[in-house]
Amino acid sequence: MTWLLFLDESGDLGFDFENKDCSRHLTISILVVRQQRSAKSIRGAVKKTLKRKVNHGKKGKKSPEAELKGSSTSLGVKQYFYELIRDEEFGIYAITLDKHSIQDQLQGTSNAKSELYDLMAQRVIEAIEFDPPPSATYLIVDRSKGRRGISEFNRRITTQLRKRLPKQAPLRIEHTDSKVDRGLSAADLFCWGIFRHWEHADDEWYELYRDKVLQNEKYQ
Repeated sequence: MTWLLFLDESGDLGFDFENKDCSRHLTISILVVRQQRSAKSIRGAVKKTLKRKVNHGKKGKKSPEAELKGSSTSLGVKQYFYELIRDEEFGIYAITLDKHSIQDQLQGTSNAKSELYDLMAQRVIEAIEFDPPPSATYLIVDRSKGRRGISEFNRRITTQLRKRLPKQAPLRIEHTDSKVDRGLSAADLFCWGIFRHWEHADDEWYELYRDKVLQNEKYQ
């Protein structure tokens, strides 16, 4: 059984809190799908939602939207999407950092910020129960790093996962865009809801899929 893990983040790693666009929190989450059938359904649901609810009636008027985004997709569209996949087997693991708690250590240090991102991702992965053990694991990451950052991230995550997965089981990590892999669009929607839970105490979207969230903790 091949497991698909879709990793996304909401918020940012900036520390200029005077800037209204700088978030207080950073959330990293992983959408875990244990069956190829469910992954196909989730990707298909994103496609259907874009066609029926986002781009419907816009042909010839403007460029169609290629992805669903938590920050810009309406609650009604999110609800429609979720109804399409409510009965699929998947789980969501997340960890959220309050940047105020570490700003003295990390402000202005780009390498440290990248390492922190990797450490948070590792913490999320630690919480995933690989039971039954997957025959193969495919980690799809929303691309946010340069070549060097990707190489270091892959090294750390591969070392971590190899300790937890069957010795001969294939492992693949890919960094791509949610316009390319619609599973990342789904991950983005869920991650944004968890981020809003911590950043603004806004649970309107989060409450709809709370029962699918298997971890939602603060980074310590």
